[in-house]
Amino acid sequence: MLFKLSLKVAPKDLELFTGYLSLLAPQGWQEDLDQVHIFSPNKEELTAILDKLNLLAPHVIQDTCLTAQAAEDWFHTWQKNFQPVICGQHFVILPPWLAHKAPTYAPRHVIFIEPKDAFGTGQHETTALCLSIIGDLFAQNIISTKTTFLDLGTGTGILGLACCHLGMHGIGLDTDPTAIVNAQNNALFNHYSSQFKLQVGSLDLVQSKRFPLIMANILAEPLIQLSDSLVHALDTGGTLLLSGLLNSQAAAVAEAYTACGLPEPTQQSMGEWTALYWHAPQPANAQMP
Repeated sequence: MLFKLSLKVAPKDLELFTGYLSLLAPQGWQEDLDQVHIFSPNKEELTAILDKLNLLAPHVIQDTCLTAQAAEDWFHTWQKNFQPVICGQHFVILPPWLAHKAPTYAPRHVIFIEPKDAFGTGQHETTALCLSIIGDLFAQNIISTKTTFLDLGTGTGILGLACCHLGMHGIGLDTDPTAIVNAQNNALFNHYSSQFKLQVGSLDLVQSKRFPLIMANILAEPLIQLSDSLVHALDTGGTLLLSGLLNSQAAAVAEAYTACGLPEPTQQSMGEWTALYWHAPQPANAQMP
């Protein structure tokens, strides 16, 4: 059985609202005119997501409805309607049932995401920004096949998988066990289980390690709270990529990191959302953590 949480949202608020969904419901959602539908086999999970949305975006939700439906009906709807997601100049995201179309997207790197009870593919601006920046930094030789990475708040694992496609190795962390299972399955399907190590947890698991590349596509407040720890985990000359930020939140996040000794970041925006990144040439002796 699959549960569906339906939320009515004014059209003017939809972009902002789905931005929060990309961070709180990485397993996916469906948009239908002025309604957003979130799916989960766990009724309590949907209730928790609704509570967080009410805190982050008060007065935006106009109506809610929680119902149950057959999981296979929703899955078949995704199969029928899903479209490939092109991210920047270097990546495209496909589900397994469209694997036969992969050659048509060459020379882009194709990332396959295996849907479970629901589906999340980086369709929102925050993930698209990160993927575009990763591809551009690689093309500019700022990061390379020798770069090792940390993907904090990995979700479905898309950012880490993108790095693996470029020849890198690294670690993905998420405090949500369901997200880690999903990311592990995606790593297996993309044949990167040996390159992409995934664990439930946060920075405390890698306290003694330093990473040439750190990515964190999470909310603004956690990024501010983690600023000192993330800068400490960044290798000398490394690259730090942060997203999950509204345009209006970018300055406060940048200030938290410059207060830790980093210079002003490069900023890139799409719609109402922003990514910040700091980069420098990688040290020649960067090692796998």
